[in-house]
Amino acid sequence: MKWKFVVALNLCCVPFVWAQSVSDSELIARIKLNRGNFQEWDRGPNLPEKAKSLGKDILASPTVRETPILCDRCPKPDPENHPEVKRAASESDLVAIGHVVRNISALTQNEAFVFTDSEFVVDEVLKSTSTSPTSQAIRVGEEVTVTAPGGSVKSGSFRITAYPSNRVPLQIGHSYLLFLAFLPNSRSYVQTSLFGFDITKPTVTSLRTTLISPASELFSDRGLFLHAMRSSTHLAVDETSK
Repeated sequence: MKWKFVVALNLCCVPFVWAQSVSDSELIARIKLNRGNFQEWDRGPNLPEKAKSLGKDILASPTVRETPILCDRCPKPDPENHPEVKRAASESDLVAIGHVVRNISALTQNEAFVFTDSEFVVDEVLKSTSTSPTSQAIRVGEEVTVTAPGGSVKSGSFRITAYPSNRVPLQIGHSYLLFLAFLPNSRSYVQTSLFGFDITKPTVTSLRTTLISPASELFSDRGLFLHAMRSSTHLAVDETSK
């Protein structure tokens, strides 16, 4: 069965920021390449065939076992020098604040799961590297593609929805702080171990459902949270450059 995709586009609620926009043809080319990046999610039954045989929509949400991070076991953590944030920043090619302007969802290579390519406009760069052939420097105003498992597509007369149980999908119009690694084959980005945070509202929420904050006041104040994340990320960059 040929792969299918849907485009969800809504710019009315997004604050205006000039961006180097990605054309529709580029997006389609990237999504074709990104179909093969989710092999760990692509091992179950063929979802379009399953929906057709059952005669109904499909909803899949596999459970992923992970060790909680930023955990309550951490004694009196220093939020501005948190080891997990520093580790995530060190392993990321791009740490940035921005907003999502477009989502494109498609079936994975074996049609056993769904993934989504999100177009992310960068509003602030905390870290960007071009020190290797697998990364590129990103500036404020640029638009990058963030690919992730999960999404919803239409297959014939049925809808197929699949999301991992351990992460929250990116939403159009929301603002995020993301930790990203570069994928050279499609020139897209994938979220690293810390995933990222939704900073749209005054109270910050994690995109990783297994994240537990040891300092709840940090997540209840967006300003304090971003100050701490900037500090930890900059410390990680400084240590790496030594």
